Amino acid sequence: MTPKLTKAIGIISYMPDDVELRAVRFGRLLKLLGECDRLFHNIPVIIIAQCWGETDISSENYHIYRYEKLGIPGARAALRERFLELGYDYLIMLDDDCELSGTSAANYLWQIDRHPGEFGIFRGSLLKLFAISREIYSKVTFPDVDVEKKQGYEDAVFVYALKELFPQNYFVFIPQPDHLNEVSDPHFDKFSTWHWEKLEEERWILSNANMKAKKDYLALMKYKLGIK
Repeated sequence: MTPKLTKAIGIISYMPDDVELRAVRFGRLLKLLGECDRLFHNIPVIIIAQCWGETDISSENYHIYRYEKLGIPGARAALRERFLELGYDYLIMLDDDCELSGTSAANYLWQIDRHPGEFGIFRGSLLKLFAISREIYSKVTFPDVDVEKKQGYEDAVFVYALKELFPQNYFVFIPQPDHLNEVSDPHFDKFSTWHWEKLEEERWILSNANMKAKKDYLALMKYKLGIK
């Protein structure tokens, strides 16, 4: 029998000052949390809560850690720290603007249970439903790559480097979209930082920065791990 690993969902949340945008983002977060409870049957949720102010959510199922604005790489690093501190076997990553659909995450969780000590890729280089074990995440830090500073895409850099560093220790989830899927499309979301109109002029800059960021982060992690 495949042993069941302990798991937690990790969500990066940021509440901006703009009243309308703040309300939209909080509404989406509440919807996402409801979907997590429905699909994952109350798996614990770690929330990196940036700039929440008086905003609050009450649930014994949530580990809420409040911060001022950390930036994207800072928030990802904080999530890593809290995950390792809490001692779960696997972290399932989500952003607060993710949209989940389907009937059950049971098969997704079963696939994780079959891969202890590894990491699992759900949507290419995106960290939406990306899953990583404590064994892997304790060996690497999160890349200090900030897309808002035109340094590259931190998720693509991270996934690329992990595949290079641990080629025998990752799996790709077998898709079963009727059971579980992530269906957000930030490129056509006017409230998203990644709306295509906002990024159109920056794509070339980010593409070139991404190549350098991948090379630099991979070299740093190889040095950390003693890999030549």
